[in-house]
Amino acid sequence: MTKRLLFKLFLAVLPVLLMAIWYVAADPFMVLRHYPDMYNTGHKHLELNEDYATTETFLRLYPQGQYDAYILGSSRSRYYTPDQWQKRKPGMKPFHFGVASETLFGVAGKVKMLHKKGIKISNALIIADAELLSKAANSPGHLFRKHPLVSGEGNADFQFTSFKDFFNPEAISGYLALPDEVPVGKKDPQQLAELQIEKDPASYYGPRMSMFYKRAPVQQYEPQVIFEEQRKLLTEMKEIFAADNTDYRIVLSPMYDQKKLNTKDMNTLYEVFGKDHIYDFSGINDITQDMYNYFETAHYRPAIAYRIMDSVYARR
Repeated sequence: MTKRLLFKLFLAVLPVLLMAIWYVAADPFMVLRHYPDMYNTGHKHLELNEDYATTETFLRLYPQGQYDAYILGSSRSRYYTPDQWQKRKPGMKPFHFGVASETLFGVAGKVKMLHKKGIKISNALIIADAELLSKAANSPGHLFRKHPLVSGEGNADFQFTSFKDFFNPEAISGYLALPDEVPVGKKDPQQLAELQIEKDPASYYGPRMSMFYKRAPVQQYEPQVIFEEQRKLLTEMKEIFAADNTDYRIVLSPMYDQKKLNTKDMNTLYEVFGKDHIYDFSGINDITQDMYNYFETAHYRPAIAYRIMDSVYARR
């Protein structure tokens, strides 16, 4: 190979090399280095992978917190908070392990990660729905891909996904547009909405009435979502719960669309976990009938989460 050809090759790879150096120096997704608190560093970053950030938070806090109880689920688990849970079941050391766009793969992965680390799960509160139960594989893309310890797929795949996703015009322009002073703290998109509703419901719901569509007058059902892979993950969770003698409760969220979990899927949950562990709030009921119980069609308000916890922990 001639020197001229080597020089051309060097020029060809130089832009990629420079971008890689920039990526490593900037750490735009905050996944290359460890941070004392990913939500309070002031480090300039793009939107964080919540699964990665929450798992890193757990790993950082566990030595002091010695948690033995876990809330698991998607963003719909947000208001099932540790302090509210403790009010209904005192004596626990709870950790909120819910993340945006959570999947069954992610919930099972967290349970298996805890078990592998020898951390006993005394209590588990799982907030589920058909969407969550349907997803038995790791999520694509850097934003929702699971922490390597949760997925069990290794750090290299996770890091390469983040590295690759940064190299597109939207990500680069978004990073360049970030302010020098980065706001700290984890964002709660519904916090301001709840305050507005409490103060003046009409000002919140008035402009949003069109999104609250009319539902079918008779009960509709979700398509079946639990198949062989999903059942395998559910069974693995049940085996860990049995080994730990876990007090586990699985809540099926009251979704605005009022669709009830498929009968076959419900029977599978009964078979795997036992009927006494399933708390079904899906379908047409007094919660889902009232649009004012929702911020929008995907998330219900804190009072509904508290009401459900009251019901779940008063039954026994």
